[in-house]
Amino acid sequence: MVLPIWELLVLCVGLGLSGLWMAYTRSRAAVVPVLIVLIVAFFTILRLRDPLALAPQYRRATQDWSYIAALFWSVVLGLTLPIVGIYLGARKRR
Repeated sequence: MVLPIWELLVLCVGLGLSGLWMAYTRSRAAVVPVLIVLIVAFFTILRLRDPLALAPQYRRATQDWSYIAALFWSVVLGLTLPIVGIYLGARKRR
């Protein structure tokens, strides 16, 4: 099973926002949301490599470039939001 586009975006952006908050408050646990985003992306890419193994209702959604674009932008946002939190937390402490 592959996550629908909107669930993939919400999951990764939500994890990125939690990582932003954790990194802003200087918690070392900010690595956890980043790792979860990478794991979600890894397993999604593994599932997309063999589209015939997917259930028929998910094949159509994953065969166009919009799903790949959503995967890319969700990973980008999920990884950069904690970096922004680190930057803002460092500026606050100066």
